[in-house]
Amino acid sequence: TINYAIYSSSGSLFNISGNKLFSEGLSGGSGEGIAFQQTSSNNIRYNEIRSNGTGAIGILLSFNSPNGHIEYNNITTTGFASNALALSLGGNGYNISYNRFGVFGIASNAFTFVGSSNNNVSYNNITTLADNTTGLLILTTSTNNTFFNNDIRTTNGFTIRDDSDGTMNQTLIFENIYGSVRWINNGTGSFVRNLTVNVTNDKYLVLGGNIYFTNNTFSFNTSAFSTEAGQSILKSRINSSVNITLYLYGFGLVGDIYKTHGVNTSNIITSGSSCQRTSCNFISYSNGIFIFNSTSLGSFAVSSANTSIALVNEPLFIRKDANLTATYKGLNNTII
Repeated sequence: TINYAIYSSSGSLFNISGNKLFSEGLSGGSGEGIAFQQTSSNNIRYNEIRSNGTGAIGILLSFNSPNGHIEYNNITTTGFASNALALSLGGNGYNISYNRFGVFGIASNAFTFVGSSNNNVSYNNITTLADNTTGLLILTTSTNNTFFNNDIRTTNGFTIRDDSDGTMNQTLIFENIYGSVRWINNGTGSFVRNLTVNVTNDKYLVLGGNIYFTNNTFSFNTSAFSTEAGQSILKSRINSSVNITLYLYGFGLVGDIYKTHGVNTSNIITSGSSCQRTSCNFISYSNGIFIFNSTSLGSFAVSSANTSIALVNEPLFIRKDANLTATYKGLNNTII
């Protein structure tokens, strides 16, 4: 038997705020904290929700229940195959931000998206503490969802498991005061068309862990993500094309982009190799915002230019002119 704390199968403009909700499944059934079907413009904020039982759900929005805000909630589920938040079959257009999710049941998920699109999921703290649990589960025709600066920490399970058909595009971004990284949709097989990723260390897919920004530097620990079938149902594509932005306010002219491993800026520049025109492509540098693309991840740092020769849009090297003999050294000390 399903036991609901709050339930509605029609209506709009529901505002659920500042409540403590506890739902316990009856006779071996599930507890559901808030369950809305065929409702719209739902605003669920500042609630503490606990749901227990097999198949427990903290918040369920389903069967054409679009638009609204799910913010600043603390949601906990226990029990086998539970979900802290489930958007299903038309749970579209939500801003899901600044929530804390705790999942303590085996084979459970923090977020589940089933045929739900155009949602903005940002600044959520997600923790799973049981075997075979998933931070974010994406199913069927869920598309055009944006995942921004979420902190997902799973124990013995996927950070993200995407079981859609491989054609649905999502957006994944991490950003802090030093820069941002955004994965690119470059066609069939792109990471953003299947976000399945399994983290194999205890630093997770989070800023300050396996993702690190500091002054004129971005580092991504590629060794922390599984590519083995035994650790991931689908091979991880996270080490793929990205746009990287560095905020270089007051930095001056940029000389080159260097790539290697590690997080120390000086070591990346002195020990790394120029990736320009190999795996990196400069996009723009304006008002202190430096943007480039890379076909793979690693550790990147930019150097300052020693002369007036700096990275410019196209070409990066100063070109030889028919009437000019070039005597300058270009990027990586290449005579041009």
